[in-house]
Amino acid sequence: MSPDSAFFYDEDRAAPDWGLSPGGLALARQRGELEGAYEIVGRRVLYSRLAPRLHALGIRDPESLGRFCRGAGIRDLAGLVSFLEGKV
Repeated sequence: MSPDSAFFYDEDRAAPDWGLSPGGLALARQRGELEGAYEIVGRRVLYSRLAPRLHALGIRDPESLGRFCRGAGIRDLAGLVSFLEGKV
């Protein structure tokens, strides 16, 4: 996994999307507030680019994601990504 990809980015780039400083983002992660929004790869912490958008929509777990997708008529991952990126 590259440090910066279509779906993941590093703490410095992720922090503004969460409205936090990099240090604040690290603290939120350590407190368990960002479960599922990041992956640890070796020493690196890579954050999902889509997680802040899902969080802003009130989606915090798989059940709420399923309800959202059904309500929005989204049928697959590509459709969800397109929606979150504003391409539909």
